[in-house]
Amino acid sequence: MNKRFLKISIAAILLAGALLGQNFAYAPVSSAATTKPAAVVTNNLSKYGLKSEVSLPLTTTVNGLSYTVHKMMIYDINSTDAKNLMKLYGYANHTDYYQKAKYFIWTKITITNKSKYKMGFYPDDMNPKWSYFLDDGRSFDVIMPTKRAWTYNDKNALWAYILKPGETLATYQAYVLGGDLTDIRLSMEFKGSRKDIAFTTLK
Repeated sequence: MNKRFLKISIAAILLAGALLGQNFAYAPVSSAATTKPAAVVTNNLSKYGLKSEVSLPLTTTVNGLSYTVHKMMIYDINSTDAKNLMKLYGYANHTDYYQKAKYFIWTKITITNKSKYKMGFYPDDMNPKWSYFLDDGRSFDVIMPTKRAWTYNDKNALWAYILKPGETLATYQAYVLGGDLTDIRLSMEFKGSRKDIAFTTLK
Protein backbone atom coordinates (compact mmCIF):
# COMPACT_ATOMS: atom_id res chain seq x y z
CA MET A 1 0.00 0.00 0.00
CA ASN A 2 2.81 2.40 0.85
CA LYS A 3 4.61 1.65 -2.41
CA ARG A 4 1.48 2.40 -4.38
CA PHE A 5 0.99 5.70 -2.56
CA LEU A 6 4.62 6.62 -3.24
CA LYS A 7 4.24 5.95 -6.98
CA ILE A 8 1.08 8.10 -7.14
CA SER A 9 2.81 10.96 -5.28
CA ILE A 10 5.82 10.91 -7.62
CA ALA A 11 3.54 10.89 -10.67
CA ALA A 12 1.57 13.83 -9.28
CA ILE A 13 4.76 15.82 -8.65
CA LEU A 14 6.05 15.17 -12.19
CA LEU A 15 2.70 16.18 -13.70
CA ALA A 16 2.58 19.39 -11.68
CA GLY A 17 6.13 20.22 -12.71
CA ALA A 18 5.30 19.68 -16.38
CA LEU A 19 2.27 21.95 -16.13
CA LEU A 20 4.29 24.66 -14.38
CA GLY A 21 6.95 24.37 -17.06
CA GLN A 22 4.35 24.84 -19.75
CA ASN A 23 2.96 27.97 -18.12
CA PHE A 24 6.43 29.44 -17.70
CA ALA A 25 7.35 28.77 -21.33
CA TYR A 26 4.24 30.27 -22.85
CA ALA A 27 3.96 33.43 -20.73
CA PRO A 28 6.85 35.40 -22.33
CA VAL A 29 5.68 34.54 -25.86
CA SER A 30 2.22 35.93 -25.18
CA SER A 31 3.69 39.11 -23.66
CA ALA A 32 6.14 39.70 -26.52
CA ALA A 33 3.43 39.25 -29.14
CA THR A 34 1.54 42.29 -27.82
CA THR A 35 4.57 44.62 -27.69
CA LYS A 36 4.67 47.26 -30.45
CA PRO A 37 7.93 48.94 -31.57
CA ALA A 38 8.27 52.61 -30.72
CA ALA A 39 7.58 55.01 -33.59
CA VAL A 40 10.69 56.65 -35.09
CA VAL A 41 10.42 60.45 -35.36
CA THR A 42 12.03 61.66 -38.60
CA ASN A 43 10.70 65.23 -38.71
CA ASN A 44 8.51 67.83 -36.99
CA LEU A 45 7.40 69.62 -40.16
CA SER A 46 3.68 69.42 -39.36
CA LYS A 47 4.34 71.62 -36.31
CA TYR A 48 4.96 74.47 -38.74
CA GLY A 49 2.03 73.78 -41.03
CA LEU A 50 4.09 71.86 -43.57
CA LYS A 51 3.05 68.64 -45.28
CA SER A 52 5.79 66.16 -46.21
CA GLU A 53 5.83 65.31 -49.91
CA VAL A 54 8.44 62.59 -49.40
CA SER A 55 9.06 59.80 -46.93
CA LEU A 56 12.23 59.84 -44.85
CA PRO A 57 14.79 58.48 -45.26
CA LEU A 58 14.98 59.95 -48.76
CA THR A 59 17.92 59.13 -51.05
CA THR A 60 18.80 61.14 -54.15
CA THR A 61 21.68 60.39 -56.51
CA VAL A 62 23.18 62.77 -59.09
CA ASN A 63 26.19 61.73 -61.19
CA GLY A 64 27.34 59.33 -58.48
CA LEU A 65 26.76 61.63 -55.51
CA SER A 66 24.29 59.85 -53.23
CA TYR A 67 22.67 62.00 -50.53
CA THR A 68 20.26 60.57 -47.97
CA VAL A 69 18.36 62.72 -45.48
CA HIS A 70 17.20 60.58 -42.57
CA LYS A 71 15.87 63.27 -40.28
CA MET A 72 14.97 66.98 -40.34
CA MET A 73 14.04 68.82 -37.17
CA ILE A 74 13.17 72.52 -37.18
CA TYR A 75 13.61 74.52 -33.98
CA ASP A 76 12.93 78.10 -33.01
CA ILE A 77 16.33 79.81 -32.97
CA ASN A 78 15.88 80.73 -29.30
CA SER A 79 14.66 77.30 -28.18
CA THR A 80 16.58 75.15 -25.70
CA ASP A 81 17.23 72.50 -28.38
CA ALA A 82 18.75 75.04 -30.76
CA LYS A 83 20.85 76.74 -28.08
CA ASN A 84 22.20 73.42 -26.79
CA LEU A 85 23.30 72.28 -30.26
CA MET A 86 24.83 75.67 -31.08
CA LYS A 87 26.81 75.66 -27.85
CA LEU A 88 27.89 72.01 -28.16
CA TYR A 89 29.40 72.36 -31.63
CA GLY A 90 30.25 76.06 -31.62
CA TYR A 91 27.78 77.28 -34.22
CA ALA A 92 28.15 81.02 -34.65
CA ASN A 93 25.92 83.17 -32.49
CA HIS A 94 22.97 84.10 -34.69
CA THR A 95 22.73 87.59 -33.17
CA ASP A 96 26.20 88.36 -34.58
CA TYR A 97 26.20 86.56 -37.94
CA TYR A 98 22.57 85.81 -38.78
CA GLN A 99 20.63 88.64 -37.17
CA LYS A 100 17.42 87.74 -39.02
CA ALA A 101 17.59 84.01 -38.29
CA LYS A 102 14.28 82.66 -37.02
CA TYR A 103 14.81 78.90 -37.24
CA PHE A 104 17.61 76.42 -36.58
CA ILE A 105 17.36 73.30 -38.77
CA TRP A 106 19.10 70.06 -37.74
CA THR A 107 19.49 67.27 -40.29
CA LYS A 108 20.80 63.71 -40.08
CA ILE A 109 22.33 62.66 -43.39
CA THR A 110 24.46 60.07 -45.21
CA ILE A 111 26.69 60.91 -48.18
CA THR A 112 28.10 58.23 -50.48
CA ASN A 113 30.52 58.75 -53.32
CA LYS A 114 29.46 56.36 -56.08
CA SER A 115 31.34 58.30 -58.75
CA LYS A 116 34.88 57.89 -60.03
CA TYR A 117 35.84 61.35 -58.77
CA LYS A 118 36.94 62.73 -55.42
CA MET A 119 34.16 64.89 -53.99
CA GLY A 120 33.65 67.10 -51.00
CA PHE A 121 33.66 70.56 -49.50
CA TYR A 122 37.23 71.73 -48.97
CA PRO A 123 39.50 74.67 -50.04
CA ASP A 124 39.78 73.47 -53.65
CA ASP A 125 36.04 72.83 -54.01
CA MET A 126 33.76 75.11 -52.00
CA ASN A 127 30.64 74.42 -54.09
CA PRO A 128 27.72 72.98 -52.11
CA LYS A 129 26.41 69.70 -53.51
CA TRP A 130 22.91 69.91 -52.02
CA SER A 131 20.74 72.73 -50.71
CA TYR A 132 17.22 73.51 -49.53
CA PHE A 133 15.22 76.31 -51.15
CA LEU A 134 11.85 77.88 -50.43
CA ASP A 135 9.38 78.75 -53.16
CA ASP A 136 10.03 82.49 -52.71
CA GLY A 137 13.74 82.12 -53.48
CA ARG A 138 15.12 82.05 -49.95
CA SER A 139 17.35 79.18 -48.90
CA PHE A 140 18.52 77.45 -45.75
CA ASP A 141 21.91 78.93 -44.79
CA VAL A 142 24.53 76.34 -43.86
CA ILE A 143 26.29 77.37 -40.65
CA MET A 144 29.79 76.50 -39.51
CA PRO A 145 30.40 74.45 -36.35
CA THR A 146 33.49 76.35 -35.22
CA LYS A 147 34.57 73.58 -32.84
CA ARG A 148 34.61 71.09 -35.76
CA ALA A 149 35.24 73.42 -38.70
CA TRP A 150 38.36 71.78 -40.11
CA THR A 151 37.90 68.31 -38.73
CA TYR A 152 37.41 66.52 -42.01
CA ASN A 153 34.54 64.04 -42.28
CA ASP A 154 33.25 64.82 -38.80
CA LYS A 155 30.46 62.43 -37.83
CA ASN A 156 28.73 64.81 -35.41
CA ALA A 157 28.64 68.21 -37.16
CA LEU A 158 29.53 68.44 -40.85
CA TRP A 159 31.62 71.16 -42.40
CA ALA A 160 34.72 70.15 -44.39
CA TYR A 161 34.71 66.69 -45.96
CA ILE A 162 36.45 64.69 -48.67
CA LEU A 163 35.17 61.38 -49.97
CA LYS A 164 37.10 59.15 -52.32
CA PRO A 165 35.22 56.88 -54.73
CA GLY A 166 33.33 54.25 -52.74
CA GLU A 167 33.50 56.10 -49.39
CA THR A 168 30.48 56.88 -47.20
CA LEU A 169 29.92 59.39 -44.39
CA ALA A 170 27.01 59.41 -41.93
CA THR A 171 26.79 62.73 -40.07
CA TYR A 172 24.65 65.75 -39.09
CA GLN A 173 24.36 69.19 -40.69
CA ALA A 174 22.83 72.44 -39.44
CA TYR A 175 21.16 75.40 -41.15
CA VAL A 176 19.45 78.63 -40.17
CA LEU A 177 16.54 80.37 -41.86
CA GLY A 178 15.06 83.84 -41.57
CA GLY A 179 11.41 84.63 -42.19
CA ASP A 180 8.41 82.33 -42.38
CA LEU A 181 8.47 78.77 -43.64
CA THR A 182 6.89 78.05 -47.01
CA ASP A 183 7.14 75.19 -49.52
CA ILE A 184 10.59 73.58 -49.34
CA ARG A 185 12.47 71.80 -52.11
CA LEU A 186 15.71 69.85 -52.06
CA SER A 187 18.18 70.65 -54.84
CA MET A 188 21.09 68.35 -55.77
CA GLU A 189 23.92 69.36 -58.12
CA PHE A 190 27.14 67.57 -59.05
CA LYS A 191 29.36 67.47 -62.16
CA GLY A 192 26.96 69.52 -64.28
CA SER A 193 23.76 67.66 -63.43
CA ARG A 194 20.98 68.95 -61.19
CA LYS A 195 17.84 67.47 -59.66
CA ASP A 196 15.10 69.26 -57.69
CA ILE A 197 12.67 67.47 -55.41
CA ALA A 198 9.52 68.87 -53.78
CA PHE A 199 10.21 68.29 -50.09
CA THR A 200 7.21 69.91 -48.39
CA THR A 201 4.14 71.99 -49.14
CA LEU A 202 2.00 74.15 -46.90
CA LYS A 203 -1.07 72.35 -45.56
